[in-house]
Amino acid sequence: MNAYTESHLERATVGSPMHPAIGESIQWFEIIGLARDQGAESDLYLVRSPDGQKCVLKLYRSGMQPATAVKEMHLHHRRIASPLLTGTWNGRPYEIAPFFERGSLAHLIQRDGPLKLSNAELILRQLVEGLAALHRAGIQHRDLKPSNILIESETPLEVVLTDFGSSALATMTLLTQVRTTLAYAAPETLTGMYSRASDYWSLGIVMIEILTGQNPLQWFGSSKIASYQIVQGKVPIPDTLPAHWQRLLKGLLERDHYKRWDDAQILRWLVENRNSAGQKHWFRRIILLGSATLLIGFASVIGVEIRKSMQEKYESPTLSLNSTKTIHQPSVDAEKPLADQSLDLKTNPWLRIGLLTFAWVIAVGMVLAGFGHCISGTPHGFGLICGGIALAVAALYLPQLLR
Repeated sequence: MNAYTESHLERATVGSPMHPAIGESIQWFEIIGLARDQGAESDLYLVRSPDGQKCVLKLYRSGMQPATAVKEMHLHHRRIASPLLTGTWNGRPYEIAPFFERGSLAHLIQRDGPLKLSNAELILRQLVEGLAALHRAGIQHRDLKPSNILIESETPLEVVLTDFGSSALATMTLLTQVRTTLAYAAPETLTGMYSRASDYWSLGIVMIEILTGQNPLQWFGSSKIASYQIVQGKVPIPDTLPAHWQRLLKGLLERDHYKRWDDAQILRWLVENRNSAGQKHWFRRIILLGSATLLIGFASVIGVEIRKSMQEKYESPTLSLNSTKTIHQPSVDAEKPLADQSLDLKTNPWLRIGLLTFAWVIAVGMVLAGFGHCISGTPHGFGLICGGIALAVAALYLPQLLR
């Protein structure tokens, strides 16, 4: 089923025994028009409840018998848009469900393209909540796709699961009639085998579509080729995605449904991803703070050294005790040749500045390399940090030692 969204009102065939007329009421819900999108198995109408709320009437076509597992289990969950009413009108089964003005995830992807990784993670967490609630109640969704995921709110992003016409009460793998959307079907479903794991395969395809803006099976073009790829479990995972997202998708798109990731593994991945992101965030702060501190210290020491060197070079003349004017010249060791004196750290200020600059550059590099090793898990990161700090401290006191 496609999203429940409103467009211009179109009048249904008046007087037809198979279509209700605009203004007609079904269980006190007044027909006000057709929904913009129509489903493959049903006609969708906009209706108004007795209290004035807008809802959706899903009127199944002849021969279609929707599943009523969610309604029968009286399942209520914040991530599940359960039908409000079910019944039969002129021999056609129907259900009335809440109306979501913002449309479906399919429309959001079509409008905005690939979503941000943060929004993708948020949607993943909410979909896992909804699927876990269904599975705890013994219900398999069996038709998870973006058009069956409705947008409750965009700021913050909140989604709910809907369209349970293909759902079934089952806690194990069952052989049944194939009734799902090919592009999101798990390999085992093409043979009629369904299980909870089948929903998680569909979730993996949905996540690729969220991250790339396209369904991966659309790349094959032919439905026969797509079916072959599904049965073989050869759904391409884009290598442009971050490594941890590729790991998630490989777990969800595991061909063997016994090895496929479930809600527990997905939640573990979410926790690890959050911890990793938090660690990297704090490490980035530490690196920036440490780098700024070292650079400020480096600039301060070099500035002081340059200032002292300039004072030594351009020192003002002073008067001696016998009133004879004398000019203090920088001390020069007469016993050393001029070439040796240019290499003397005590007499050549620019050589001291060069040595200090070199020491501070090495110290900053060691500290940054140490933080990088700590983040990536490479050994000796702590040793590099300690060595860089020790070298920075030595460079800080080096000018006093050379005077």
